[in-house]
Amino acid sequence: MVCPNPVAIGATVVAGAVYVGAKVVEHWDDIEAGAKKVGKAIGEGAGKVFSALNPFD
Repeated sequence: MVCPNPVAIGATVVAGAVYVGAKVVEHWDDIEAGAKKVGKAIGEGAGKVFSALNPFD
């Protein structure tokens, strides 16, 4: 079994980063919409938890 040299490993990492960056740019609208949904759900859930824990409610 041959171990790859550091240049090959670095090239693989750079190629992977470029690929992931391209996919993020390609699907940015979906990512943004999903992030907004998650943020809204977390905000609503946190509000419910805090109102349930509030003894003065």
